Amino acid sequence: QTPILYTDDEMLVAQGITKVLWFDTVERVNAWFRSIPQSDLPGTTFCPSKPYFLEFYSNRVSKARALEIVCETVGIDVADAIAVGDGFNDLPMLQRAGLGVAMANAPDEVKAVCGYVTASNEEDGVARLIEKFIL
Repeated sequence: QTPILYTDDEMLVAQGITKVLWFDTVERVNAWFRSIPQSDLPGTTFCPSKPYFLEFYSNRVSKARALEIVCETVGIDVADAIAVGDGFNDLPMLQRAGLGVAMANAPDEVKAVCGYVTASNEEDGVARLIEKFIL
């Protein structure tokens, strides 16, 4: 689906906000991410998804919940699941899975919560992970 750019705040609120994506310089995105208190935005999660994107979305939505639903659907325990990620928006999922795996190109804060770090996206990190833990 094509993104819609809203310039009228009232129309945006009336439509219902599912996600706001702020595009800016890497420096400004980092500065804002580190300076906005979570308490200023109740009910909202925000994090960089790319170095130049700051995403804002409902805290009722997360990759961790999606992981739980997938595990329920296929009949496995979340403790037996492996989740792989490379960004701040992956943190809830990486912390929820039995094994959280960070890509080598992930920020240090993401790597710190994971039980394993695999090679980068450019170095076939997911394939290496599959060979090591699944095959």
